[in-house]
Amino acid sequence: AFCGCSSLRKLILPDSLESVSFSAFRKCSMVEEVRFPRGKFLSIGAVPEKFYPWGQKPFFVDGVYYEPYFDYKDQTALLRVANVPKDQLPQTSFPGIGTVIIPPIVEQYGYTYLVNRLWCDCAQFPDLRRLELPETVDDFRATIPGLREYVVDGSNQEFASIDGVLYSKDLRKLISVPKGMSTEVFVVKDGVETIEEKAFGDFHDLKEVVLSNSVKEIGSHAFENCTSLSKVHFNSGLEKIGSQAFSNTALVSVELPASLKDVRQKPFSGGRPFLGCRELKEFKIVGEGGPFTSMDGVLYEKSSWGLVLIYCPPGYSGKLVIPDGVYAIGDSALCNSEELDAVVMPDSVRNISDWALARCKSLKEVVLSRELQKVGSCAFRECPSLKKLDFTRCRHYFGYDGIETSAFADNPQLELILPENLENRRKYFEREMKR
Repeated sequence: AFCGCSSLRKLILPDSLESVSFSAFRKCSMVEEVRFPRGKFLSIGAVPEKFYPWGQKPFFVDGVYYEPYFDYKDQTALLRVANVPKDQLPQTSFPGIGTVIIPPIVEQYGYTYLVNRLWCDCAQFPDLRRLELPETVDDFRATIPGLREYVVDGSNQEFASIDGVLYSKDLRKLISVPKGMSTEVFVVKDGVETIEEKAFGDFHDLKEVVLSNSVKEIGSHAFENCTSLSKVHFNSGLEKIGSQAFSNTALVSVELPASLKDVRQKPFSGGRPFLGCRELKEFKIVGEGGPFTSMDGVLYEKSSWGLVLIYCPPGYSGKLVIPDGVYAIGDSALCNSEELDAVVMPDSVRNISDWALARCKSLKEVVLSRELQKVGSCAFRECPSLKKLDFTRCRHYFGYDGIETSAFADNPQLELILPENLENRRKYFEREMKR
């Protein structure tokens, strides 16, 4: 509509205007002033960011660090409470402040901003114990050490607080538990269906958790780095446990309900729910009829082809004899099992998946299945104690994709005994091994 009006200096838009095509003012590069419709900031392709509220620099008000930003779903001036850049923290610390009240609106740069996101750790307030959230906040992603209490304005439509804990408005989601609460045992309220991502993360005093029967899902990283957590009462009805949900906790034994449908396993070493739980020795399944079973403390998943070994407890030690009928060793199934020194596979095993036995530092012996057909990426990566792998016992003819080139990566000490049909690929295997 105004494309190429290079002499245009001032743009006045009426309050009745609802939208502007992104290219309507294309090549109007000399614009020096813009008057937007009242309460709206329409995105116009030719207008520089400096004319918009989200184009302004972050700023402090009463010690709180705000970042203007643009949400494509909203035309208003918006702020998020953000982390102070690390290089500014020593100069912007506010010790002695125990309560911080986040306002619903902030006046700055001539704009009236709406505060609707809290994405911060409040590191500039080392003595913070109470955080009050306004009715405008609808997005929360914060982990605040030492905090003892959340208080939410009763008019907020997204969140609510009970006994200092942050929930969704309908109380079906537990959003965040203050990390400075003086409690060693936490009982999840009845009615909560989801424990959100990082809800309890870094709660170092927590020792025991009791889940109500309403809980169906535990989010990723939900209890990560709860270093004293040694007991969790899992409920019947639980369906999903997210990646790294209990990583770096003090759990020794885990009793999972038969209702469980998903133990999130990402196809690499860092995605397991109990990653880094060095004291964890066994999994148990309580009840019958579910998709999982446990044998000798190891977790297996049922499939139409047979059982799939999906999780060896990180603290499992000694020799693991996999029972007959196991069809595959799943992604990252034994990864980082640092006390495991031997694995014996039955001939029913056809597939060793990606990262399956990676980073098993004490692993010295592996007896392969005679019917093995496939070895995935990084399956035996970084196993420094493993000196020999004999594939000549395998009766299957390995095609070009039967064994991934990276399966033995970072193992310069490993002797590979290969059948004749794999000798032409030795140089590719050894190139990865010596990296």
